[in-house]
Amino acid sequence: MHKREYKQARIHYEKDRSENSHCAFSVDMEKVLLLPHMPQYKEAIFTRRLVTFNETFARLGSDSAPLAIIWHEAIAGRKDENVSSTWVTAIRHLAQGRIGDSREIILWADNCSAQNKCWTLYTALCSLINSPDLELDTITVKYLEPGHTFMSADSFHHKVELSIKQCGQLHTYEDFVGVVEKVGTAVNMACSDFYSWPRSYGTSNRCKTERPLLEKVKVIRFQRGSVQMEWKSEHNEVSFRSAPFLRQKDERLIGLGVPIAFPQNEPRGIGSGKKNDIIRKLCRLMSPRSRGFWADLPSSDNVADLNREFD
Repeated sequence: MHKREYKQARIHYEKDRSENSHCAFSVDMEKVLLLPHMPQYKEAIFTRRLVTFNETFARLGSDSAPLAIIWHEAIAGRKDENVSSTWVTAIRHLAQGRIGDSREIILWADNCSAQNKCWTLYTALCSLINSPDLELDTITVKYLEPGHTFMSADSFHHKVELSIKQCGQLHTYEDFVGVVEKVGTAVNMACSDFYSWPRSYGTSNRCKTERPLLEKVKVIRFQRGSVQMEWKSEHNEVSFRSAPFLRQKDERLIGLGVPIAFPQNEPRGIGSGKKNDIIRKLCRLMSPRSRGFWADLPSSDNVADLNREFD
């Protein structure tokens, strides 16, 4: 069964790459980079450093520059609402003249439940497709099978890693942005770009009986004018099944085009102990120009250290 399903997924991936390459993208988060990146110094290896993220949206079968949505842990973490915010930002960028005349967008992703297959993300996508300022009619997410998830975003991540090796050292976040922009298009997430997306999970009997288990979802689609999810349990299925999944309050607001999430008020920050360690141990190894970034970095003692635990 696993072999049959991953072959189905790969066939449909290749079909989108050849037929819908103008509007089909792969989505993947690159492994985190710790800043400052100074591999030749032992002090850097044993010092807790700033966690940096890159959520990549790469077009299938095209040489156009991938879109890298980047941020670091002092701005926001990697919770489900944070990752959902990067999807919303990316889709808005892609819809602004980057997908030709198409009114749909197709996104291929892996089955990571915390990032790509969760009710928070589905709530955000349903709200986004019904927003009046988005020039799209359909958002479709398709999932590759675990263990067989190689896609166009992985090639871009490899180019970023090569660019980092060529650069040698990255002292600040601006250095990382510059490295990404050498091989793609970087979108630097600000604090106000992160929204408090809810995990809207309806508890009515109708939702419970019609809503699928997430592990069974292979394709999911959201259409303008609808507050339901449309899904397939196999890539080869001809038609979609639809199901309600939102809380009634959120369903009513989204149907009216009313926002259900609001921007983050202030940056997340990093622990003051972690910030002081970087300044004390590593800033002396940097140029004076780079030290200002670390001095101005927001700090907070009420956040988890992402070097040690998940956020």
